[in-house]
Order: sequence, then structure tokens, then C-alpha cells
Amino acid sequence: YLDDYEEGTWTPVHGGNNMTGTATYTKIGRYVYIAGDVTSATGSSTSATISGLPFTVLSSHHHGSFVVGWTNTGVQGGYVANAGTIIEAVNAGTNTADTIDAGGRIIFAASYITA
Repeated sequence: YLDDYEEGTWTPVHGGNNMTGTATYTKIGRYVYIAGDVTSATGSSTSATISGLPFTVLSSHHHGSFVVGWTNTGVQGGYVANAGTIIEAVNAGTNTADTIDAGGRIIFAASYITA
């Protein structure tokens, strides 16, 4: 797997619209590291998810590690959802989904295992 190395950029989607800014990935074998500093389009609907991850998350890998900063809401955490290509925002210390507002800047880093 170590000879399977790839770097690139990807476009996160929030509320049905592409986000602006920089989102990158590094894939080594089945391990994927993503990072971004992006802004949601002002016309986006309010949503608790960011979609469009560059690779599908392994179904038996419940979620990856996640660090996030949301500049326009109280969201303080989140997780990479299993068996899909989304990040779910949650309130700190809970599993309760929290919405990301349109027009907000989101800074994040996460890692996960791909299918």
C-alpha cells in the first residue's frame, strides 16, 4: 500500500453549493488525510453536513479523527461519517447534529480509512 500515494485538491459542498477556499487531501494506501480552510456560499441552505470527500469512507471504520473551527456558529466538533463521503457537524461533547450557517468560514482537518 505504501506505493499508492496521491495528493490533490477537492471541492467541499455545503447546503447544495460548492465552497470556496482551499481543501486538500493526501492518500497513502487506504489512509486519507484531508484539510481545508473554506467558506460556505452565502446562498447555501443551512445544513449539518459537508459533502464531497475525495474518497468513500470504509463502512466498518465508524469515523475518522476530526478537528474543526467554525467561525459563525457554536459548532465545535464533528466526525467523518462511515460508508459515505460526508462530514457531520456536532455540538461539543454530544452526538447532536449542529447546523453550519451559510457564509461561514470553516477550518478543518480529518483522517479516515477509505474503502
